[in-house]
Amino acid sequence: MIKREDCSGCYNEEYHRGLGGSKKCWSFDSATYIKAMVVWANQVPPFKKSFKKMPSCYQSQYGAVVKPESLDDKGFWK
Repeated sequence: MIKREDCSGCYNEEYHRGLGGSKKCWSFDSATYIKAMVVWANQVPPFKKSFKKMPSCYQSQYGAVVKPESLDDKGFWK
């Protein structure tokens, strides 16, 4: 079970929380932890690998959630 603090900054949390009287994001109950990082839209490669534990449903409005297997050993897209 994920913690609510780990949803901080997630677009889904901000958008869905409170929508229609809901007290949490629609994906909260089914989420698990994954190892990933956010690559922002204005970031250029190579990407510094700073992976952390985050919810599997985490969404960023201005970036992409990237798993370790998506980058090569130098920080470029595979």
